[in-house]
This record gives sequence, structure tokens and C-alpha cells, in this order.
Amino acid sequence: MPPLPSPLYALLSGFLACAMPPGWQGVPGPSGQQSAPHIAQQASAVFATPGATHAQPAQSGIEAEPPRLEVQYGWARLTLEGKILLATPEEVAPPLTSRTYLELGATSRARLVWPGGAQVQLNGTTGLELDPEPDTGGLGWTWRFRRLTTAEIDIRRGAHSLYMPQGQMLMPARALFRLEGTAGGATRLFHRAGNRIELDLGGRYTFLVPVGAHRPLPLRLDPLPASYRGRTATSP
Repeated sequence: MPPLPSPLYALLSGFLACAMPPGWQGVPGPSGQQSAPHIAQQASAVFATPGATHAQPAQSGIEAEPPRLEVQYGWARLTLEGKILLATPEEVAPPLTSRTYLELGATSRARLVWPGGAQVQLNGTTGLELDPEPDTGGLGWTWRFRRLTTAEIDIRRGAHSLYMPQGQMLMPARALFRLEGTAGGATRLFHRAGNRIELDLGGRYTFLVPVGAHRPLPLRLDPLPASYRGRTATSP
């Protein structure tokens, strides 16, 4: 992408300064242009195509174990390999080896576990698409939340890209955080511990969310990508 003209770049920097809450640190784009001091204080760019900044290749040809679902209360409905399955505390779901759409009821609780890599505790109404990324040895996954009540997430290993209901994307690496959804689709983030979380709002910037941040995620700066709008677990 070519560098922005100076007047337009200044306008964008000013807009981002107003749009982002205090404590959210901007990161410059691939052109090497630096943002305003109150947005970013970085010497090197870390912005890249979504999901590329933290991708980890498979190691020694060993595939990571696929995630598994543990329903603690209520029910979960999964669309997996063209089949619709119902999981309960008594009916155990199979390992999630391919693209899966997961739904939880309003009073349901369930946990997703990537052995040795990550886990998420889901509470209440949830719609979540999980999609393994190719050539990552099972370490790379894309999450797309369609509906969200609360999610307690612990990422220890792997390359995970998390899309929120309004299209914002989080790229955590070794982080512990909580997501809280609202009826209107907005999402609150409470970053508890670990590394700063990279937040992609579209456009030319990503932002680094510090530990201790607890606030709503800003809206995207551009329209949702076509690959996100309307996509389901059964899409080609």
C-alpha cells in the first residue's frame, strides 16, 4: 500500500487520536510513517495483514492436539463437518478438527481447551465460529464471535485471531483476558495479565492494549471485510 499524502496522513493521525481511549497505543503501518506522539511511541512497525504478525509455523512436523469442548451446564450445539451435534455434560462432543460453529444457550456454560495452548470459558448465549489456519500444525486458529455474553480467555501458545461481533480483531500472544458482550454487539475487554494484546480496527493501524485496560472496544475504522460478513461454519 503506498504512503498516505502528508495532509491526509495528518488528518488520519488526528482522527485516531480522538477515536482511541487513553492508554491504547497505536502502531505505525508498513510505510514506516510515524503516528503522532500521543498515539504511538514505536521505532519499528508491527502492522501486517491480519493474523500474520503472530503466526507460528508447525514445529518439527508435529501436529498440535485439536481443541475439545467440555459442556459444564446446559447444552451446546455444534455444526461440524456438515453434521449438527448436541453436546451436554453427559454427551461429550468429538474433537474439533475442522471448521466448527458452536452455539450455547442462555444459561449454558462450556469450556474450550487447546491442550497446552489455550482455553476459553464461555458463559451464556454464544455463537462462535472456529476455523483452523492451514500450515500451522494446529497452532493457528481464527475465532469469529457472532454472539457473546462473557468469555474468559487464556492464550499460552499458538496464533489466535479473534473477531468480535462488530468486526474488531484481537491478536493475543500469551495473555489472560475477559470479553463481555452486549445486546447491541459491542464488546468490553478486560486485559488481566500477560503481553499487550494487538487490536486491529481496520485501516492502516493496529493498537497495543496494555494490561489493566478495561473498556469497550472502539468501532472499526472501515467497513467489515466481505470475508467476515455473513460467513457461517458451512460456508465454502
